[in-house]
Amino acid sequence: MQYVLIMNSWVLICSLIGFIYGARRYFKPKKPIFLQLVTCAVACMMYARLFHVLFVLVQGGLNLGFDIGMLGIAGSLMFIMSANYGQMDSLVDDGTRKFLLTRIIALIAPVIVIGFFVLIFITIEFIEVRVSVAVVTFFMIPCAYYSLKHLIIYDVNLGLIRSLRPYNLLGILYAITIMMELFAEYNGIVPMYIVSMIVQGLITIAMVPVARKGVMRWTI
Repeated sequence: MQYVLIMNSWVLICSLIGFIYGARRYFKPKKPIFLQLVTCAVACMMYARLFHVLFVLVQGGLNLGFDIGMLGIAGSLMFIMSANYGQMDSLVDDGTRKFLLTRIIALIAPVIVIGFFVLIFITIEFIEVRVSVAVVTFFMIPCAYYSLKHLIIYDVNLGLIRSLRPYNLLGILYAITIMMELFAEYNGIVPMYIVSMIVQGLITIAMVPVARKGVMRWTI
């Protein structure tokens, strides 16, 4: 379990840096709510990894099934989705048939997430694991959908979408790497686990700065 401790510590350090960066700059009056939500997402990532690091140190390994750390992962997905849906979606999609194809294509992301869930469900017999992954999948589906939708939808509002495409790409990668992590963790695939955690660490440290670069283009 040494590699589990190392990789969770890596993501913890990266998310801590990302959270400090966002909190110092954007938890102030008149700062963009979008960036505050993204910072909260990174804070949830940090919380999840802190719990997992402490759990491994105390128990010698991760819990088989749902734990408080999973709530942190679910919370990060909720905040990413909230930023995209609550702050952005009504600005870029007027609900007409004009964007129907985009909405359909964006369903690819939830399908991929559900595919990972099915793989875990059929390869792991423990009900605790199935319930745990089901909870994370529930929150991941809308997060992945809106991230992909805003990545591919064509820009109709003065560069609003184009400026946030790198951030939405990170959102999709985050969702995918979480599912990769869970699949690898419960199936004992160490190389996949390590790769997914390395990428997650890079995402957590980059998410707020990348979002800021996009937001500043349409708030200044």
